[in-house]
Amino acid sequence: MFELTELHPSDSNRHHDQERVHLLTTLADTLTNKFSFFAMGVGAPAADFQTLRDMVDLINEKGGVGSFVHTGSSKAKLSQSFSKVSSVLTSHRTTLLQDGKPAPKVKKGFSMRPKGKTVGLTSIFPSSKYDCTRFDIRRFRFDKDKAKGNRSQDPWKQVQFVGNDVNGVEVEDNPFGKGAERLAYRFYELKAGKRLKCFAAKDSLHQTKETKEAFHHTFCLVQSRALEWAGRYNQAIKLSPLLKPADACLKAPTLRFLCPSVYSIKEKGRGGGERKDYLVEVKLEGKFCKWNRYESFFGQRSIHSFTHQHQ
Repeated sequence: MFELTELHPSDSNRHHDQERVHLLTTLADTLTNKFSFFAMGVGAPAADFQTLRDMVDLINEKGGVGSFVHTGSSKAKLSQSFSKVSSVLTSHRTTLLQDGKPAPKVKKGFSMRPKGKTVGLTSIFPSSKYDCTRFDIRRFRFDKDKAKGNRSQDPWKQVQFVGNDVNGVEVEDNPFGKGAERLAYRFYELKAGKRLKCFAAKDSLHQTKETKEAFHHTFCLVQSRALEWAGRYNQAIKLSPLLKPADACLKAPTLRFLCPSVYSIKEKGRGGGERKDYLVEVKLEGKFCKWNRYESFFGQRSIHSFTHQHQ
């Protein structure tokens, strides 16, 4: 899939034009109808987009799917064009994964935690407790700087527990939240067998190897980068004189992403079984509505467990 934007023909060299035709022909012959080519023109109505139009025509002649759109300077057309590209990308990705024969994901068997006004008053929910006398329990933080480039560096740094004198952890057996890839459980550090602050622990929705290296690495990397960029955004807003209204209630919101950690649990002794890792975050109280383009247009909402908040 290609997506190009140009104001003028990018190249008038005949040799380069031949190379471009050869490349597109090879891709179209190889991928046939799985090859989609989007050309997007941004500029005045009289701008010359013939090069892009010729490339689209070539793809269609070879059995691929080519399309050209002139968005001009319209934000609406630009948004619609990118939405179309995104939709086709998702469709092709699904088809190619099926053709590539990766093992289909298999969901775990689980029951959601009950909800309602009486929950927590008379109900005791099943949970698993792990004490430090029988289990090796460690807490790790992810260092995104060590994860950049040289993967030989270990990005996981062991840190102390959140509470004092922690001698175990407890995880409820039934998740209270479910996302596209993960389940969220109530998680507690224990002191003398008693629960301390409640956290949200997340692991995979599917049957997979749930270690910090094999599963949680990607999520922690994304989260830590989001935290970094949120800080840059907040600083830019703070320094912008145009975003300092006279009325304090109209000021731009501050973005904050939660910084997750991973709790690693493994039974002590020989043959203690596989290690179990949970990604753990502060549990945000309340209901959080996730809006996307479809839901905001039709007035529908869905409740999700968020890893970020704004204030």
